Parts: sequence; C-alpha cells; structure tokens
Amino acid sequence: MKTNTLTPNDEKYIKDMNLIYRIVTRLQAEFPTCDRKVVTEKLEYCTKLYNVDFAGLLNSKPCDFFNDIFGISREINMDTGRLDNFGDFLPKYAKKKRG
Repeated sequence: MKTNTLTPNDEKYIKDMNLIYRIVTRLQAEFPTCDRKVVTEKLEYCTKLYNVDFAGLLNSKPCDFFNDIFGISREINMDTGRLDNFGDFLPKYAKKKRG
C-alpha cells in the first residue's frame, strides 16, 4: 500500500526541501531573527496537510509571500501536530489534501 508520505529519498521531497531552504533564506533576508529551523519544520509539516506550490510561493509578491509564511507559522502547532483555527486559514499557494 502506497502512502502520501514523502521520504528523503523521494525526488519530490528533495525538490521541496530545496525550495523550502530558499523560501526561508528569503524570509531571513527580511526578518534575520526568525528561527530557521522552526520555519523549515512548519513548512515541511505543511506538505502533510496541503499540496503546496513552493516554487510559486518562493517567487510570489511580498504580500502573498508573507501572508502564507506567517499564516502557516501561526496556524501549525508543532506541539500537537495540528492546525489551530484550521477553518480560518488556507495558504494562497496551497490546496487542501483530500483525505
């Protein structure tokens, strides 16, 4: 039985992690004190909940970029592994996964 979970050996995982690295680098250019590890973990976790267009997010206008990054950071609770206020937020560069 095939699952939707990506592993470090998957080509899509490697591509997504490269884009996440570049997204966090862009974020740190504006907010040098942001926690790179936490933002990376939240964006990676986001792939379990959404089909994320990381290339689109990376190249988006600043208002859309920061809306998605701050929304994801605010909504994903790493202690519980769930989204808080889930119904209130959907990243512009993502679609909910069907489950």
